[in-house]
Amino acid sequence: MATAIPRSVETGEALRGPRYTTILSWFRDFRSDPIGFMERCRNEYGPVAVYRAPPGRGFVVNDPTWIQHVLETNADHYWKGRMMKRVGNGAAGPGMVFLDGEEWKTSRNQIKPVFVRSRITEMTRHMSDAADELTRRWEREHLGGEPFELFREMSITALDIAGRALFGVDLGERKAPFSDLMTQLLDHSAYLVNHAFVWPRWVPTKRNRAMLRAGARAFETLGWAVEERRRNPTPGPDLLSHMIALADDPANEFFTERRIYAEGMTFLVAGHETTGATLAFALALLAQHPEAETRLVEEVDRVLGGRTATREDVKALEFTRRVGSEALRLYPPAPIIGRECLDEDEIAGEPLRDGTAVLTSPWVVQRDPAYWDDPERFDPDRFAPERAAGRPRYAYFPFGGGPRRCIGEAFALAEIPIVLASVMQRFRVRLAPGRRVEARPLFTLRPHGGIWVTLAPR
Repeated sequence: MATAIPRSVETGEALRGPRYTTILSWFRDFRSDPIGFMERCRNEYGPVAVYRAPPGRGFVVNDPTWIQHVLETNADHYWKGRMMKRVGNGAAGPGMVFLDGEEWKTSRNQIKPVFVRSRITEMTRHMSDAADELTRRWEREHLGGEPFELFREMSITALDIAGRALFGVDLGERKAPFSDLMTQLLDHSAYLVNHAFVWPRWVPTKRNRAMLRAGARAFETLGWAVEERRRNPTPGPDLLSHMIALADDPANEFFTERRIYAEGMTFLVAGHETTGATLAFALALLAQHPEAETRLVEEVDRVLGGRTATREDVKALEFTRRVGSEALRLYPPAPIIGRECLDEDEIAGEPLRDGTAVLTSPWVVQRDPAYWDDPERFDPDRFAPERAAGRPRYAYFPFGGGPRRCIGEAFALAEIPIVLASVMQRFRVRLAPGRRVEARPLFTLRPHGGIWVTLAPR
């Protein structure tokens, strides 16, 4: 392994970290460059640091052992925190991502049956259909033409897949405007978690009025999807029909009609953009690394032979899957994960009390030279079994971890290789001249300024 900063945090000495005069001064510093803040804490103070920001303090944890402690081993001592609760208090109420305690457990247990392997296998045909539709449209609209923005295209495709597979409906012409609304709502979520004080929703500020309009338009589309699924009640593997059945069950007092909308909006907002960003970053990385692109194309041609990728092909698309894993390593959808201590705990010998914030960063840990050779380099073979052996479990956690590990992980890990294989089977994606690929952490990670590309035929 490459040389890195000392890993030991069991020194018996008090943990160090940056000091701020007030909590507001910390917010300003963190908001200006959240990943930079996390990296400085690791580089200057070690894998576990404590920042002081009167009237309290917070922990920055970038050590896999203590990440596992917070997210998994002692997960019951932590909750998502006040900022995430602020985001979740929308018009439909908080979805599962924003819930805690017994409410969260009940919601997750009732939704979990949708994400078992057999149902995901059924849903993958929708991934293939949406990927085929994307490539046909690109042949008509973009092949050999002007540069276009890849992240938006991938987000729309991911939304199309979510609509078909998770909601059992074809969003049709609603896809692009609905995706744009989701982006607006995620931008607002980033604002809510990155500011110490925000005006309540009922105060008619310009921002609040804009978000209420965007939310109302988004719920119109979601309402259409719910009614469309009720009009076509054929049983299927999709999430929406499952939620409708739960809400229609008189014995189920928890899953109300309102919860259908809360969970539905959560899955659409959080799910489609994260996968869209991963697909866009993966295609951009391939465009910058011709050897990896050649290997992936050879694998796709050998496995598929010109036909559409299916769930049965995912296992054989081994290198394609590694490309997706490496894109998730370099560009994790949630670059920073936060928790808040519920009662009392201890990290690296330092006590935590109720209300103490804990921040950890997949971005920082997944680029740490202590766990990854030449960590800034794109190298999909890091995920070959022989190289992954012995790596700490929480040196790689793009889907979080513990009981709150992303419920849609298996869905995304099937979707990513199917879409990548479909695109690379027909096109060579090239970055537009003079355009850089830069990541921007908001509520989720997205390309700053987009990813502009052109298409060439294979």
